[in-house]
Formats: sequence, structure tokens, C-alpha cells
Amino acid sequence: MRSKVPYAKFHIFSEQRRRSNNTDEFDQYSKLGATVNLDTEATETLAHFARADVLVTAKSSFSYSAALLNPTCVLYQRWMLAVPGWVPLPMSENLGNDATEMLSQQIGSCMLSIAARKYGGQE
Repeated sequence: MRSKVPYAKFHIFSEQRRRSNNTDEFDQYSKLGATVNLDTEATETLAHFARADVLVTAKSSFSYSAALLNPTCVLYQRWMLAVPGWVPLPMSENLGNDATEMLSQQIGSCMLSIAARKYGGQE
């Protein structure tokens, strides 16, 4: 994703495991430059998801609900029925070269269409 839109800002939302103050599992995202948001209030998280320029969903009803509200670029893990225009993510990490290239093009097209609308075609 960063190779398609290098100036993109990434936000990770999650809950900490119950009874754990250990945030080590999220350090990898911070090291990659993402902002990690833990235990954010549900309505605030939903609002962020619904307004995200690019929303990457998880297999959850929460992510799915947010995706239905998001009018921009949705990259979804196949779980429920998709809305036309959503980019389906693969069920497996083991993709052939052609499938990987096609997925990369779909993600890039989705992301760049948002960048073009938001920034007037400037990359």
C-alpha cells in the first residue's frame, strides 16, 4: 500500500487483550510508522473507519458495518456479502505472481482514485 501512495498515514485500531498492559504485539506497527489506537471508544472508532480514505477490514461485524458506511476505498477480508467496488483480499497469503499483480493493481487503483479526488490528481 505504501508503494502506491507513499505519503499515506496508517492507523491501527485494536483492543488490548483483557487484563494485559502489554503493547509489544503492536510495536511492529509503530516501527513501520503507523499510529496505534488501543481501546478507543467504539463510536469514535466506527467514525474513523467510516471516514477513512482506505479501510482495510477484518472478519468482524464491526468492520463490516463500518465498510457499509465508508463511501471510499474498502479492502475487505471475505466474510459477508461485498458491495460492488470493494477490493477482495485473498483468503491465503500464497498467491501466484499473476494473482499478486492483479491484486496490487486493484489496490493501487482504489487508493489512487481517492488520492486523485482528495488532492486533485497529485501524487
